[in-house]
Amino acid sequence: PSVLCAEDDPLLREIVRHILKSAGLRVTVACDGQEAWERLNTGSYDVLVTDNQMPGLTGLQLAMRLRRAGWILPVVMVSGTLPSPDELELAGIPENAALPKPVIPDQLILAVHQALLPENLVLSRAERSPTAHNEFMSS
Repeated sequence: PSVLCAEDDPLLREIVRHILKSAGLRVTVACDGQEAWERLNTGSYDVLVTDNQMPGLTGLQLAMRLRRAGWILPVVMVSGTLPSPDELELAGIPENAALPKPVIPDQLILAVHQALLPENLVLSRAERSPTAHNEFMSS
């Protein structure tokens, strides 16, 4: 499985990358929400792991942008300032996928594996690709 990790703190970004790689996941990192959005539009990922408080585009705004665009991509949020349960619901983030910092490695791995369960993978990778998304939106 392929994970995109959006975290603005370089040390935390490296820690999360290491935790996920040690669990056998392919990990791509982004320095902030805007870079994550650009990577999502040019790559293929099975889950997004994101901080919330980032300059420019927050993790919550990133998840909301995904939902408005019609993408169904599991999101795990790891943040020192988690959104309210109502905000998480609007962004399509289950409460069990919102983890406070400092994150416990086993909890992060469990949350990502839960996000990858078949019932959470509503659209295939091909259906989430920008080309397929644009075709869907124009029909």
